[in-house]
Amino acid sequence: MEDEEGFLKITNYRTHPTSKGHKVFFFREAEHADYFETLIRERNVSFERDVDANEKGTLHLFGIKRDQMQVALEVNRLVYAKFRQPFISNKPLRIAALIIALFALGLGIAGYLISE
Repeated sequence: MEDEEGFLKITNYRTHPTSKGHKVFFFREAEHADYFETLIRERNVSFERDVDANEKGTLHLFGIKRDQMQVALEVNRLVYAKFRQPFISNKPLRIAALIIALFALGLGIAGYLISE
């Protein structure tokens, strides 16, 4: 998988290296890949699946035709929505961050009102 999507590499799909009419979606977790496959089958999207094992780990690859990209992107978002983790997973820490943010916002509003 070449660096096609830029510096940050924030997407999990690239143009197929040999067939420019296809995009390749990749997942590192088998559970994510299986769910993606289930959803694209439900939407009758034609695809090819492969597994690539290398020194960095296992990649589950899906080849999707470009004309079905909108459906594939929607399914991809659903996969990540289902398996996403909270930004701050520790609940007490999350509450503390919220309290600090609200306190800072209150200080800002109070400072604005006092300066007027």
